[in-house]
Amino acid sequence: MTRLRHEIESEREKELIVQQRNQLKDIEILASLETYTNPYVRKVIDIIKERYMEKLNLESLSEELMVSSSYLSRKIKEETGHTFLDLLHMYRVVQAIRLLRAGTYRVYQISDMTGFSDYKHFCAVFKRYTNSSPTEFARPGDHAR
Repeated sequence: MTRLRHEIESEREKELIVQQRNQLKDIEILASLETYTNPYVRKVIDIIKERYMEKLNLESLSEELMVSSSYLSRKIKEETGHTFLDLLHMYRVVQAIRLLRAGTYRVYQISDMTGFSDYKHFCAVFKRYTNSSPTEFARPGDHAR
């Protein structure tokens, strides 16, 4: 009976890891963010890549680029299929994943390093995009228990 339970837990763990990897591929593809034609969208993506650890919002970027925020929002959605905030969150999550894999920092430090001002918000966003908490992600074998 114990052996059967262990096998079931092991299978669940494998399924979760495969699911997690598939979702990460999707996020990483979107976060590569290099295939867009609109110059404003490309500039926003460059800014996200360079300054993702800072406080960023669509309004300040639209002012910086001297276009209206509604125009910029519409173009981002048309080109990427995602909102500005989705793109920013996805890129931050990819960076958080890299830091988690390195194993050098604690989760709350990674939260700060990736531009999230609130640890709980970071955990919620991370879970939304990866289906696991940052702690579970750092130790994939733990979440099947």
